Amino acid sequence: EADRRDLLGSSERDDCGGSGPDVGCDGVCFSGLEDVGCGCDNPGPSGCDNECGSTAEIDDCGVCGGDNSSCADCAGTPNGSAVEDECGTCDADSSNDCVQDCAGTWGGGAVISDFYTDADGDGIADKDDACPNTKGTKEHKGCPDTDGDRVIDKNDACPTVAGPAANKGCPWPDTDNDGVLDKDDACVNQAGPASNNGCPQISAAEVAELKTLFTGVYFALGSSEFTEDTPSRLEASAKIMAKYTTAHFVISGHTDSVGTQARNQKLSEKRAAAVKAFLVSKGAYEANLTTKGYGEKAHVDTNMTEAGRAKNRRVGIDLAN
Repeated sequence: EADRRDLLGSSERDDCGGSGPDVGCDGVCFSGLEDVGCGCDNPGPSGCDNECGSTAEIDDCGVCGGDNSSCADCAGTPNGSAVEDECGTCDADSSNDCVQDCAGTWGGGAVISDFYTDADGDGIADKDDACPNTKGTKEHKGCPDTDGDRVIDKNDACPTVAGPAANKGCPWPDTDNDGVLDKDDACVNQAGPASNNGCPQISAAEVAELKTLFTGVYFALGSSEFTEDTPSRLEASAKIMAKYTTAHFVISGHTDSVGTQARNQKLSEKRAAAVKAFLVSKGAYEANLTTKGYGEKAHVDTNMTEAGRAKNRRVGIDLAN
């Protein structure tokens, strides 16, 4: 015995022949198992709750051991008692109360038809549908807009052709097909360029024709009565003028030098007025005609001969615009 103590010193050998605790908690030599407080067959505390044998994890709500299959623990209710509806809202419509919790969506599996009538089947309850018997869109409160012009069919005078609301949903017409819409056309029944507000514009050739016709417009001596050929010339002139609602003309009256200047001034004005009255009676636009008398000042021939004076008893025409 003394010799054994000398060899081992003060230590005692264990059952495995070693000098330390080589027997595990399972009684097997050198198994390495230790009891760390959870029993010999448990590796020790684990999981997010640090409990023996726990597999608990932190769920989407940040709760350790949450069921992660509902939003119940987010809402502060027992796990599993609440569900997240299709809007992503916790227990918003789990009772199918048809309370709308997100735009255009009814949570909890409820549908409009479960609670409200929808006669036209457009997904808009009749109580909110301005056209409950005709399918429409939410944008137009359940009413249709067939041509897509943002004027609903029931207010659209042309429901199958797009047009502005200002014209009751119809396209603006162009009656004379001149490319200028009637709303901007000062002459809806006469074709004309946009530069003249859709009205026909007198040509240079027609202005020249008018001047030629007026070279034969003469008067009797000391009178505003026409000579024999004058009426036919004026009638031909009126036909040209009547075609152009926006063409303005100046009619100028003249005399010869017989008589006083004051008398001749008045006579020239009367001659111009007589021509205007005749033109208007034949269809020319009165508002487009202006008259002016020049007396004897603007003669075109000599006043020294009868033939010359006869040519000075005249009326001229000029385009004002």
